[in-house]
Amino acid sequence: MKTSQNGIDLIKKFEGCRLKAYKCAADVWTIGYGHTNGVKSTNVITEVQAEEYLKEDLERFEKNVEKYNYRYNWNQNEFDALVSFAFNLGSIDKLTADGTRSREVIAEKILCYNKAGGKVLTGLTERRKAEQKLFLTKVAPVQQYSKNKTTDGSGLIRAVQQWLNKEYGKYIKVCEACGKKLLEVDGEFGAKTKAALTIALQVWLNDFEDISLKVDGEFGAKTKAACKIVSTTINAYTRGAQIVQAILYCNKYNPQMFDEAFNKDCETALKAYQTGRGLKPDGVAGPLFFESALTN
Repeated sequence: MKTSQNGIDLIKKFEGCRLKAYKCAADVWTIGYGHTNGVKSTNVITEVQAEEYLKEDLERFEKNVEKYNYRYNWNQNEFDALVSFAFNLGSIDKLTADGTRSREVIAEKILCYNKAGGKVLTGLTERRKAEQKLFLTKVAPVQQYSKNKTTDGSGLIRAVQQWLNKEYGKYIKVCEACGKKLLEVDGEFGAKTKAALTIALQVWLNDFEDISLKVDGEFGAKTKAACKIVSTTINAYTRGAQIVQAILYCNKYNPQMFDEAFNKDCETALKAYQTGRGLKPDGVAGPLFFESALTN
């Protein structure tokens, strides 16, 4: 996942660009757009070098935010806000409590990091408010399709693939349709990822109904017949909700979350998917939804 121009502009706004080394509020030698690595008091750079330093620093802080993508599946605004936060403070590890805090708590805690040297700074307070505002700004569902497979450069499909490998690896490694090995985390929504999602569905249905579907990654008549409804009012807080979210992400629709809960954001994303596939846009995931998503 990469910082959007919106996120870069936010960072530039608060960092400013200085071509001669200076000491920041934390008493650290800084140059360019908040670059601190290896900076000495005598350093002088050009605007081109400042941009290069910015690119280098962004990669480092993007990796820090990206490592929690499996847990949160950041949308672009959340990602941009947190990269700006990490750019300023070094990481989001403490902010997220190493990935254990909820989104709501993270958003609330952002405002707490407005001090340097034990003093509240106006500039940091304003930056934290801007980052919190961006973090909480909703992102419209993406509505892009490819008839065969889709590639999501934002990393959301990769996050789903990682989740599938972690949660259903023992089934994937013996599944013919998956090649009898864990998914390659490549961000491509191809046949093997569809098969792994079908495995997730079959496992959930077996556990949910105490039935005995064959867990083979093949979406056939028996799997379709066993499918349950998932909506804001039916099975909204089950593993089925997370499977629906995973399918939506793989099809480039953003339900804004990735956990065992189905809310209005998920319903909006599902309706957009249904419209794009020629299904009734009722916001209810049922047999036709799963069939449309998991068959070639």
